[in-house]
Amino acid sequence: MTRVFTFSIVLSVTGALASWQTVADAKRPRAGGAPIGLWQCSLQRKIVHLAVLPGGVLSFDGAGAKYKISGSRLQVADGGSWVNYPFQLSGRGAKQRLTIKMPGGQQLGCKPLGNGKENQLKGMLCSYSGSSSSYSGTSSSSSNRVFFDGKGQFSTRHEGSFSGPSGQFYSGGSKEHGFYRVVGNRIFLVFADGSGAIAKVHMRQNNGRITEANYQGTLFAAGLCQ
Repeated sequence: MTRVFTFSIVLSVTGALASWQTVADAKRPRAGGAPIGLWQCSLQRKIVHLAVLPGGVLSFDGAGAKYKISGSRLQVADGGSWVNYPFQLSGRGAKQRLTIKMPGGQQLGCKPLGNGKENQLKGMLCSYSGSSSSYSGTSSSSSNRVFFDGKGQFSTRHEGSFSGPSGQFYSGGSKEHGFYRVVGNRIFLVFADGSGAIAKVHMRQNNGRITEANYQGTLFAAGLCQ
């Protein structure tokens, strides 16, 4: 997957998946340590999100990248070389701050995004679409199923079917996996290659359980998994 990295680098990345539970259970990094965690950052008055995962994969505003730490430098892969981004950690807990110096001299200022509520999203959410034609005698359907484990990991499965005069056909087995974090009414998704996205909570039960979410204009709901 190739995306434009907002640090002005074009990257094509694959990487190891790290469970967000590992990040959530870990203590906040001390000043001078690796900036592992989920951050809300400001760059030229624009709000962006940075997820730095154990295992050398990060996601910056939805774009994935490999990284490594060398002293106080965050080194990001750019083709066959590494680009240095000096960083500084200060403070603790909710008052912790991360500052990253950009190649153009600007500074990316970040603060922790907050504690996640992954246990509010557990089980299956699905999307469904279908069509039929009485003229041609054909019908088709497709569904996407996402399983959330309630601890920060998710997996997906796509299924499709087609029927017509020539018979019935079925496709399935397309899978992805990654981790998620629930903060308020936003669900932060990071895939195994470091690419990321944000889904929005569409319905929440009285006990806090999330049963519907909107992802890129598509409704995913527990009721569509029947």
